[in-house]
Amino acid sequence: MTSLSTRTAAAAQQRIHTYDFSTLYTNLPLKDILEKLTALICRMYNNANSRYILANSYTSKAFWSNEIKKGYSNYTLQHVIDSLEFILYNTYIRFGDHIFLQTRGIPMGGNASPLIADLYLYWLEFCFLNKLAKKDTSLVHKLSHNCRYIDDIATPNFTDFLEVASSIYPKEIPLEPNNGNGHHDTFLDLDIKVCYGKFFFKVFHKVDLFNFEVISFPFLQSNIPYRICYSTFYSQLIRFARICSEIYGFAER
Repeated sequence: MTSLSTRTAAAAQQRIHTYDFSTLYTNLPLKDILEKLTALICRMYNNANSRYILANSYTSKAFWSNEIKKGYSNYTLQHVIDSLEFILYNTYIRFGDHIFLQTRGIPMGGNASPLIADLYLYWLEFCFLNKLAKKDTSLVHKLSHNCRYIDDIATPNFTDFLEVASSIYPKEIPLEPNNGNGHHDTFLDLDIKVCYGKFFFKVFHKVDLFNFEVISFPFLQSNIPYRICYSTFYSQLIRFARICSEIYGFAER
């Protein structure tokens, strides 16, 4: 059996911290996005050793190929880069009788915006880790436990991420810590708590913080088919069961 002091030391080492970008989409530098994503796109074409991406919008199929096939749109490396540049530099906004060209950031709500932002951040992280692996493998190991979903980041057992982040992300998109104390925090739909050196998870639902009731499930008496109502209910039960590490969290939800 481990001593109390050993268990206390182990518990003290466990931490959870989360961060998010205060302004991501509207502050992204367009020139840097084009430069970084061009490098990423070139790398993907080189790795695939193919001339085209073939895509069929009706069947939702896409794949690499060195030959053009009937029924598929074909995209060369230059075609993809030109398309990206057009999207970045041709966002127009109408306000009253005026039309403005957006010259900074990408539009929130744009179809391509989440993918562009995610790939841009991914490439920054990849390049940083690629260089770091040659000189500081211990820091690479610590960073390997981090998780990011678009603009939300979780860093288990790594308290100095803000210092490292300044070397990864540009100053235009500042990263801010959330209000967690290291022992309790939330990340996406996870409520994470550290107790006795272990991580415990249950469901975090933002509407629980509202001062009014929110209806999350359909009514059987509505015009929605029963099958959809029950499928919604069953799917949520499965989601709760997968998230919660303890039965009390599942029962509570």
